[in-house]
Amino acid sequence: MHLALWYILLFSCLTVPTSAWAQRDCRSVGVESFDRRGSDAAMQDFEKAYERAQCQTSSIMKLNYALTMVEHVQTAGKQILLCKAAELFIDAQEDLSLPKNLSKIATDKATEHIEKCREVSAKMTEEEFQKESKRAIELARIRQREQAILSWRALIRIRNDRIEPHRALCRLLKNTNRHQEAKQRCAAWRFLVNQQGADVDPLSEDYPLWPFFTVSGGLIVAAGLTYTLASVAHTDLLGANRRAVEAADAGDLSRFNQAAKEQRNLTKKMENLQLSTWVLLGSGVVLSGIGTYLWLDKRSVELAFTGTGLEWKVQW
Repeated sequence: MHLALWYILLFSCLTVPTSAWAQRDCRSVGVESFDRRGSDAAMQDFEKAYERAQCQTSSIMKLNYALTMVEHVQTAGKQILLCKAAELFIDAQEDLSLPKNLSKIATDKATEHIEKCREVSAKMTEEEFQKESKRAIELARIRQREQAILSWRALIRIRNDRIEPHRALCRLLKNTNRHQEAKQRCAAWRFLVNQQGADVDPLSEDYPLWPFFTVSGGLIVAAGLTYTLASVAHTDLLGANRRAVEAADAGDLSRFNQAAKEQRNLTKKMENLQLSTWVLLGSGVVLSGIGTYLWLDKRSVELAFTGTGLEWKVQW
């Protein structure tokens, strides 16, 4: 089979040694499943592997994934795969560690499929474009971030003048270590917004999360202070109760009335402080919850498998 020959060529030309099990594992993704069960099975393996952090640096896997996409177009009929393949070929050719012969393959294939993507762009209807856009949004929603990024890149190549793909890619890339590309995509998005006079969705900006946690912390600290004041008021109330009892036992009406008035004032003060404590504490917890949700929603916390263990990735 034609694609299988490409696999043999790619693996036989690989001359760069590596001791990383994860990299070897990434390079072999999809090969066996393609030979045994065809492009459908291989595509499923590639889609899963493409989300793994250690496979993001495997240009061999990207080349094999792109070649499988090209083959899959013939069976699935999804022309957008040609544009996705072009993006993968471009990524692979930019890898300076790739051997020259493989880099040439990637470059030639990138040029070929960029041209094919232009043909896809010319034929794609607005309905088809919107369908693919919804698919990309769904991929991001179900946490398949890398697949979503690849889809938006392809859609930008198809319709470079559309705001939504640039906006979506700007947001997604900000939560990765691809800062340069994120900067470029965000600049392109803002340029289109200014050019077309479109309204900007405030949530699409790079909103900072520290105010949520700062204000939340302040409210929780304030809740602690009001609780302390309420405790002091409670202690004073116990003292007023004791003085009222002593005045009653002594038959001193003036002292009793004074102590009773003090009791009423302290009770009201303590109740107000207790209410303030709960309001401040509740507000702090709610803000902290919102900040935590947005933090996680931006994919600022990830658990990645490195090939030899698990690794937490945290971005503030």
